[in-house]
Amino acid sequence: MSCSSRTRLATVINSTRFVTSIVVVLLTTQCIAAEIKVDDIAEFEPTNCWVEVDSKAKTDCGWLKVPEDWDNPRGQKLKLPVVIYRAIEPDSSLSPVIFLAGGPGGHPLGDNGKYMNLWRREADFGFPGRTLIVFDQRGTGLSSPKLDCLEAEDPVVWWPISKNPDVEVKVPARIYAAFAACVGN
Repeated sequence: MSCSSRTRLATVINSTRFVTSIVVVLLTTQCIAAEIKVDDIAEFEPTNCWVEVDSKAKTDCGWLKVPEDWDNPRGQKLKLPVVIYRAIEPDSSLSPVIFLAGGPGGHPLGDNGKYMNLWRREADFGFPGRTLIVFDQRGTGLSSPKLDCLEAEDPVVWWPISKNPDVEVKVPARIYAAFAACVGN
């Protein structure tokens, strides 16, 4: 596939700006960046992988920098860690697979990238011939800014238990108070 064909592919996939940004990550590693424009505001910054990845195939790591608010593209940027697992024997007729984690709060790369080798094996054996793209979504895992809320992770906040059986437990109020403490309100 030529670079101009890849540029058209990126335009067709423009159903959401974020997915398009991920496609740009994949394509800019193979084409001249000037040919591919996603509102001129998404940027891929290659980096060393967070852990050593065992494979015969190439694994690319980096940060996808996108606006926190797409209506204010010059404002604060989010940094999302992206890992691109290339196929051992690439099949150009197969589209890449982009993994979107469930949630809430799922971060497929794991703390400090500890799951990267699991994904490498998944790419090698689960998606032969395809490129697999895995990333931590906004606020999770290695992304920045991180949206952890330690106050809300306290089990007491979530348990509908009271030491006094005559007292009504208001779990939603405790959850709201915990999250309010996280954001300083």
